[in-house]
Amino acid sequence: MSNLRILKRRIKSVTGIRQITKAMEMVSATKLKRSQGRSEKARPFVLKLDEILSDILSSPGIGELEHPLTAGADDVKKVERIALVLITSDKGLCGSFNSHLIRLAANVMKEGKEKGIEYGLIPIGRKGLEYFRRRGFSILRDDLIKIDQDLPTRLLNDLYTYFVGLYTGEGHGDDFVPYDRIDVVYALFQSALVQRMELTTLLPLEMGGSVGDEGAFGETQEYIFEPGPAELFEEIIPKVITMRIFSSLSETITSEHGARMNAMQNATKNAGEMIDWLTLQRNKARQASITTELSDIVGGAEALKG
Repeated sequence: MSNLRILKRRIKSVTGIRQITKAMEMVSATKLKRSQGRSEKARPFVLKLDEILSDILSSPGIGELEHPLTAGADDVKKVERIALVLITSDKGLCGSFNSHLIRLAANVMKEGKEKGIEYGLIPIGRKGLEYFRRRGFSILRDDLIKIDQDLPTRLLNDLYTYFVGLYTGEGHGDDFVPYDRIDVVYALFQSALVQRMELTTLLPLEMGGSVGDEGAFGETQEYIFEPGPAELFEEIIPKVITMRIFSSLSETITSEHGARMNAMQNATKNAGEMIDWLTLQRNKARQASITTELSDIVGGAEALKG
């Protein structure tokens, strides 16, 4: 009888858990739909900015254009210090999503340190911050948690100014040694079931090809720029970098919702299977209890007859 009560309590407990995971799955599905729409709308904008930049650089007769935040195809610089931006979530319950991102960042830093590269870590999201803080890594900034997932312009401008300052040294004093490169580890959303972990370079902005070459987006055409190409070049570089920051954040947020929805869906399914198994065990225990009671009654009746 005691075993029967334990099984009933376990069934009730697992049923409550299944209700919670089902509700979390529905919430994540709603957030995923909204965030996925934003990410899909941003991708063409990012590509268009890259296309405009390629058109400017590949248009004949405009001369060499340089910018302190860019690196040309012929620029070779020994990389000794890298600031690594790791984007994770603040919350768990999303399967192995955060662990894959953290593992990629850890492997990148391990391989880089073997080559003598010094790393400074900028975790965006509580999970990445807590993991590397416990292990004594150099954290450059630890306040980028619980960020507004609507990604307001204020947040993007703050991140742009901060990353540019790390790369150029602006706003950090004369004793500050700028970083040679700013890399980003983020999750690229492909579907609710598939999120691809990516490592990309944010700064310096790499400029492929040389002036006069055919652009990466088709045959080069000669454009009339208004304002001039130099002014347009200066204006578009910050927008390209800011949009790439927005894209990496948006893709990771979308991937997080997809991973959590999938994890909660699996948890709900597993809870249902466990309830079925526990119900079967309860029925077996109840049947055994009834059989025992009947045997006692029959045995008692036989004893009275004798």
